Amino acid sequence: MVSFIAVVKPPMINRILQVLLVLSIALVLIFVVTPKIIGLGIRDATPSLINLVPPESQGQVSVTNTQFDIGWFRTAATIDIDFTSPGLGESLGIRLNFDIQHGPLFLTDEGLRIGLVYANIDPRFSSSELTQALTQIPFELPSVEIALFAGLDQSLRVDLDVAPVNHNQNGINFIFTGIDGDLTANADNSASLNVSVGNIIVHNSNSQFSFNLAGIEIESNTAQMNDLLAPSAIFLSIPTISSTRPFPFNLTNLSSNSRMQASTIPQAIDIFQNIRVENIESELPVQSLNWTMELNEVQNEVFRSYYEILGTILSQISNYYLNAAMAEATAFGGDMALLLVQNSMVLNNIIEANVYGGDHSIDLSIDWAGIPDRVDLNEPQFGEIAVALAIQLKISLDQQATMSSQFAELVGPYVKQGYLLVENGRILFSASLQNDELTVNGEETPFDQFF
Repeated sequence: MVSFIAVVKPPMINRILQVLLVLSIALVLIFVVTPKIIGLGIRDATPSLINLVPPESQGQVSVTNTQFDIGWFRTAATIDIDFTSPGLGESLGIRLNFDIQHGPLFLTDEGLRIGLVYANIDPRFSSSELTQALTQIPFELPSVEIALFAGLDQSLRVDLDVAPVNHNQNGINFIFTGIDGDLTANADNSASLNVSVGNIIVHNSNSQFSFNLAGIEIESNTAQMNDLLAPSAIFLSIPTISSTRPFPFNLTNLSSNSRMQASTIPQAIDIFQNIRVENIESELPVQSLNWTMELNEVQNEVFRSYYEILGTILSQISNYYLNAAMAEATAFGGDMALLLVQNSMVLNNIIEANVYGGDHSIDLSIDWAGIPDRVDLNEPQFGEIAVALAIQLKISLDQQATMSSQFAELVGPYVKQGYLLVENGRILFSASLQNDELTVNGEETPFDQFF
């Protein structure tokens, strides 16, 4: 038995040594050769990043210069970008300075991580308008830290951190508790964004002016970040916003919820938005507000035309061809209007508010079936419009609250004329237009008699 082990043991040791040698060579290749390969690929991959921008917005962004100093384990890079927008009098120059570590193993602020690339980004902005605006700020701007991480799964994550500010001078106190955010872009081009803006507090002891914005939270996601019409959602919330002058107010629990998704009809989208203010304290008689809007069956081509108009205006303005910009914008606007007339669209609006201490609501629905045979906007016919259009309006008011307002004296005459109904403590009005018939509070009236 002993002799058998002695005979078998050396081959086993040799096999183990061979395995260890192969593993050692593999580790050397991974941790020594791979960083150089990744570094060489960074420069080639940079131009493709512009494809993450939706085609409709690519005309607003242009890469004007790139510089790379590629090392074995690290790369220094500079990318210059010009950004144009209708709200800017001139293009905004952005310089991004990158300090890039090559994977697969690198050291970050969170410790050791495994991935393809980790980079610290130093952004610099330049424009005469921006420079002039910054000179008006009486304190040093907060530091901005941006980090980029590319994972082995080809995902990208960008982390943003803006440092707090606390400035006190000449009786004016300004406090800003910073910004923290992250953007994750996945290999399938889906993306998610989270941003947390800290408190903003301004107090002027000389004028007794105070302003408080108790932070902003933003959550967003999209199925395709390079497609503006892809299914997406964004949620924004503000706990409190208040001011003492010149118009004192205090708003609590503000939120905005928006969604975009494919419609039930081909090549169209549905848009949903809800804006809510849970409590309002001000000189106005409004105590709360809840507004829900749905815009359905909007043709994709309408949005494409809008962004085409925007791109044309930007291009012409940047070249100082203002007359040409206006002419082309007018032509595109006519095309977009014709698309709206030809195709169907449904608009639903519901407004709920507490006013004068009572709950009120307005429900408006507009269903436009479209006039597909229309080839221009000349000489619209009443008959074809009436057939394509359906409208429903419902108004419900709290009777006690309304009678305590300045509108109280209007209620009685309108009730006598049949325009308003009073039921169970509510003041009601309903009207609908469909199939050329106008119905007011349940009574039908031929619509064409008004024309």
